[in-house]
Amino acid sequence: MRCKKCGSKNLGIVTSGPHNKLVCEDCLAFQKFLSSKDVETFRQLNNPLPEVLKPCPFCGNEASKPLIFHHSEGVSAEWWEIQCNDYRCSCCQSRSTKEEVVKAWNTREEL
Repeated sequence: MRCKKCGSKNLGIVTSGPHNKLVCEDCLAFQKFLSSKDVETFRQLNNPLPEVLKPCPFCGNEASKPLIFHHSEGVSAEWWEIQCNDYRCSCCQSRSTKEEVVKAWNTREEL
């Protein structure tokens, strides 16, 4: 499957409230809504991340894949973000590189 807007094969699942959406991870274009069964099938067919992400440190739910964000037109800055997949939890980490955000997300203070 390819992105309808840019043709990329780099698609991912974003959970927003009770909805699961398939989006392009390159241009962030919405593709379609997914059922729970579709989400499970998509995850089984796609390779897992090479890096292992720990669960959310606050609620214990699964983390999103690292996503890249760009500032508005005319600004060249970009950043990577990982967030909790539970829409009720606001936990997230942002850094300038994918490697930094994965390391920051997985860093836990020993209690």
